[in-house]
Amino acid sequence: MLAVALAAGADWEAALRMATAAAAVAVSKKGTATVTPAELRRKILPHAYLAAEEKIIATSGDLDAHLSNWRKQGLRIGFTNGCFDILHPVTSRC
Repeated sequence: MLAVALAAGADWEAALRMATAAAAVAVSKKGTATVTPAELRRKILPHAYLAAEEKIIATSGDLDAHLSNWRKQGLRIGFTNGCFDILHPVTSRC
């Protein structure tokens, strides 16, 4: 991660933070492990800034698994309905 961040133009401080976050994710797994971009993003970014699509439950059968996973991550769980697109970062290009 350190080499990738530096090659992408990050300064040393940012590159070291990203490498440390990636290492924290990797050592939490058993054996030799890789770190996905989504795992790194979740480790680095505050939970409030996760992409909206990661918060959507596709089917009611997935609800228990999602709730369990989110609780393990220490996330707060809430419910709302309606259209709140203005609250989410723009993730698509027009």
